[in-house]
Amino acid sequence: MSAAPAVVSDTMTIAKALAHPTRVRILAAFARHETIGAAQLAREWNVPVSAIAYHVRRLADLGVIRLVARVANRGAVEHRYEQVPIVLGDLVSGTIAGTGPPPAAAEFGAALRTVREQRGVSHRQLARCSGARERYVAALERGDADPRLSTLTAVAGALHARLTLVVR
Repeated sequence: MSAAPAVVSDTMTIAKALAHPTRVRILAAFARHETIGAAQLAREWNVPVSAIAYHVRRLADLGVIRLVARVANRGAVEHRYEQVPIVLGDLVSGTIAGTGPPPAAAEFGAALRTVREQRGVSHRQLARCSGARERYVAALERGDADPRLSTLTAVAGALHARLTLVVR
């Protein structure tokens, strides 16, 4: 199922989504899974479902992820979510962008390149550590791609940078 870009009117929505380390970890899990359920993450992380479910619901309330399926599982119903792509311009400028890369993508790419070079990390190393492809990292730096929030989180983590350092 193709997700439409999220309509994020201000960066406070993203800040709220990233206000807790469990939410950041959930968003990073979308780099490995197309859809996720709280029970699935609880099994993977060996924690109670209740420790994850609250944060999954909070991310859904913020519009960062959305419910795509309800799956019957051993007499219970597991809710499956997908991440909603967030247009990069929404994160950087706080405006709703149209189709294609927004002008802010070039600004983000320049900031990403600066941080990557300051850390002495190659495209290949950043790709390997973040789970992205090397060509995708280069496209981000050129401003030719709008990453999902999970990609932003993974790239920032691979650079040992706060997301606010990468997204200005």
